[in-house]
Amino acid sequence: MNHTPRNLLSGAARLKCALSITGLLAINLSFWSPASSAPTASVSANRQANTQQEPAGGSAKPIDDYAVRRVEPVYPPLAKSAKVEGAVIVLVKVDEEGNVTSAQALSGHPLLKDAAITAAQQWKFKPAGMRVEGTITFNFQAEKPQKTSDQDPAPAPDPRAAYVDSMRDAVKANPNSPEAHFRLGMALETQNKTDEAIASYKQALQLKPDYPDAFKRLFQAYLRVRRYDDAITVVTQRIALKPDDASLYQQLGQAYFYQHKFEQAVDADNQALQIKPPYDRSYEVYREMGTALVNLGQFGEAMDAFKKSLQLKPDDTNTLRSLGWAYQTQGSFHDAVDTFQKVLKLSPTDIYSILNLAAIYARTGQIAEAETQYRDAIRIAPRSPQGYIGLAGILSGQGKGDEAEAQLRQALTMTPGVLAVHVSLSNVLYQQGKTADAVAEAREALRLDPRNPTALNNLGYYLAERNENLDEALKLTQRAVDSAPNVPGFRDSLGWVYFKLGRLEEAEQYIAGIAKQANSPVIDEHLGDVYAKRGKQDLAVAQWQKALTELQKAPAQSIDSAQLARLKSKISGAAAPH
Repeated sequence: MNHTPRNLLSGAARLKCALSITGLLAINLSFWSPASSAPTASVSANRQANTQQEPAGGSAKPIDDYAVRRVEPVYPPLAKSAKVEGAVIVLVKVDEEGNVTSAQALSGHPLLKDAAITAAQQWKFKPAGMRVEGTITFNFQAEKPQKTSDQDPAPAPDPRAAYVDSMRDAVKANPNSPEAHFRLGMALETQNKTDEAIASYKQALQLKPDYPDAFKRLFQAYLRVRRYDDAITVVTQRIALKPDDASLYQQLGQAYFYQHKFEQAVDADNQALQIKPPYDRSYEVYREMGTALVNLGQFGEAMDAFKKSLQLKPDDTNTLRSLGWAYQTQGSFHDAVDTFQKVLKLSPTDIYSILNLAAIYARTGQIAEAETQYRDAIRIAPRSPQGYIGLAGILSGQGKGDEAEAQLRQALTMTPGVLAVHVSLSNVLYQQGKTADAVAEAREALRLDPRNPTALNNLGYYLAERNENLDEALKLTQRAVDSAPNVPGFRDSLGWVYFKLGRLEEAEQYIAGIAKQANSPVIDEHLGDVYAKRGKQDLAVAQWQKALTELQKAPAQSIDSAQLARLKSKISGAAAPH
C-alpha cells in the first residue's frame, strides 16, 4: 500500500508558521562577492529586530538576493604606492527602506578606512521593513605577480578572526573599560560566537550599568539564542532604571511574543503606548500587538491595532505584510491577496508577499497563478529555498514528480544543508515510488536535526511503508508524537506503525482518536484498514467512503489518483458477495 505521508505543512500553513513579529521571513545576511582585481567585500549582518525562531534547518542566505547595489572601494593611491594592504571592517546601519544611514570603520589601516567608509555608504539593499545593523569587510590587496609554480597559495586569514584577536588584546590592555568589552562582544558576533559575546556585553554592563548600546546588544543576543527568560530579566532590570522608556516595554513585548506568551506581550505593548510623550515608533508597537492578538484569535482587536499602525505610517510595508497574514490566517483570502498586492506595488521584489500569494493561490486551487508566483520567487531570490519548496509542491501535485525533484536538487545546490529542502525532497521521492531514496533523504534530514519531529515522523512512516526496521519506525514515530503531540499526522503515523506490527488495538486507539478532527482522506483510509483487519467490516466501509468523499472535494489537480482508485476498489470489494 502506497499512501502519501502527512509530513509537510501546506504552503499556506508553512508560511504562517514562519511569520515573525514583524511579518517578515527570517533573514540572516551574509555573502562573499566574486573575486576581482578590485578589493573584495563580504557582508555579515544581523537584524536589529529579531524574528521568531526560524524553521528548523534554516541557514544563512546570501545577501546577493537582497542587495540592489554594491560598491567596491577605490584603492587609495597613497596606500597602494606604500603597499598598504589588509582588511577594513565597517559597521553599517541600514534603514527600513534599505539605505545605509551610517558607516563606521571598526578596524583597518588608517590609509584604507576612508575609502572603505565611502564605499559602504553607497551600498543599497532591498527594503526589509526594519532597521538592520551589521559589518562589511573590505579586503584591500594589491595585484600579485603571476605565480610561477603549480602550488596553490595559502588561504588568506579570516579578517574577522584577526579583528576578534585585536579586540581581545584591547580588553587585556584595558580590563576595566566597558567600551573595550562591548567592542569585543560585537567582534565575537561577526563570527557567530554569541555565547561569548553575551559574556562580554554582561561585563560591559557590570562596569557601566547605564550603557544603552550594551543592553540592546545583550537583549538581541539572548533572543537570537532563544534565552527568552534571560532577555525578559535583562529588559525588566533596564525598565527599573528607565521606567519611562517606551522602547523597553516594546522589547519586553517582543520577548514575551517569542515565548508565545501573547497576553503578556499585549500587556507590555499597551504599557509602551501609555508612555508620554507618545513613542516615536508607536506604529511598530501597534503592529506587534496586532500580531500577538491574531495568535490569541482576537481578530477584531488585531485589525484595529493594524489600522492604528497604518494611520501612523500608511505605507509601512511591514504592517501591510502582517495585515495580509492576518487576513490569510482567518481565511479572508481575497483581502489577503489585495493586501499583499499592495505591498508589491510599494516593493515589487518583496519575497514574503510573493510567497504568501503563491500559498494562497495554491490553497484556493489557482494552480497556474501559484506556479507563476513561486517561479518569480526563485527568480528574485535564487538562493532562498522557499520558492523551490513551494514550486516542487505544485509540480508534485500535478504528477510532475521528476520536475519537482529537479527543483529541490537545484535548491540543495544553491543552499546546501537546509533541512526543509531535504524533508521536501524525501516526500517527493516517496510519492514517485523511490522509497529507498526517500529513506536516505529522510535520514539526511534527521542527521541535520536529530530532534526535528517532522524528520522523525517521515523516516518512521517510510520505514513502515517498506515493512522494514519496524522497531526503529516505532521509536521514531513515538518521538515525533512526544515532541508534537497535537499534530494529527504524527499520531496517525504512530498508529500506522502499530498496524504494521500487528498491534491493532493500539493502532485503532491512535488513529480513531484523531480521525474525526483531521478530515484527512489518508487518515480515514488508515482507520478503515484497521477496522477491516479487526473484522469490523461495516465500520471499515464507512471510513473508506468518508475518505473517498473528502478526497473528491479536493481540487482536481491535487487529487491522488492512486488513492482514489484504491478506495473505490476497497469499497466495491467489500460490497461484493463472498
